[in-house]
Amino acid sequence: MLISLKNNFGFLCMPKCAATSSETMLLPYSDIVIVGTPALRHTTFLEYEQSIRPFIIEKTGVNSLETICLIREPVSWLYSWYRFRARSELRNPNHPAYHNSTHGVSFVEFVEAYIAKDKPAFAEVGCQFDILRNATGGIGVEKIFCYDQMNRFVTYMSAKVGKKLILGSENVSPKSIHQNDYIELVSSIARKLMNKLKVEHRVAEKDMSREIPTPLMVALREYARQDFEVYEQAKKTVDSNDSITLA
Repeated sequence: MLISLKNNFGFLCMPKCAATSSETMLLPYSDIVIVGTPALRHTTFLEYEQSIRPFIIEKTGVNSLETICLIREPVSWLYSWYRFRARSELRNPNHPAYHNSTHGVSFVEFVEAYIAKDKPAFAEVGCQFDILRNATGGIGVEKIFCYDQMNRFVTYMSAKVGKKLILGSENVSPKSIHQNDYIELVSSIARKLMNKLKVEHRVAEKDMSREIPTPLMVALREYARQDFEVYEQAKKTVDSNDSITLA
């Protein structure tokens, strides 16, 4: 999690949603940075509300930070977890996360395991709504952007910090902001690289929902109903001041 008192944001890092790139982009503008183990790095809204926000209020008097998070299309999010746990080092029986390996498991089998009542270890990945929810079971995060609409997120955060940001790059120090020509040159090069990466990303990110049999897809949408609802609403409301609520 990254927090900026000056720029009024608390960014919650959703797993498998460009967390590293987002952290790199926002780090120079953050006052509080919570990193380390996944449990710390992926602080939930509920944990923020119950522990971190009271601490900030006590120490600074600031009691109203806008919470912001990314969300990914649920099937794509699961596929990212599946690929992450299929990496070669997890095949080593001596690896501490060996039991999480999806080696030899098809993606359809992974989805079946994910929605099962008794999940095998490799399918224990939680859900995106766990990061977003508040104490009453509703949505606590104020602004939610879609992973597949990152340009909107970057534009919004650029307005927050008062500087044009570039995702996935080390930003120029705010102390050098007067060097407009240099910044524009770096930004131009970075934009070209990012456009190339976006094309490559679209090729790699095929629609895995087509690989899932219809009955299983229906079951998945029911099991992860909140993730699907929030994602679909976020695509519609991110450009407005409308809040996202669950049916």
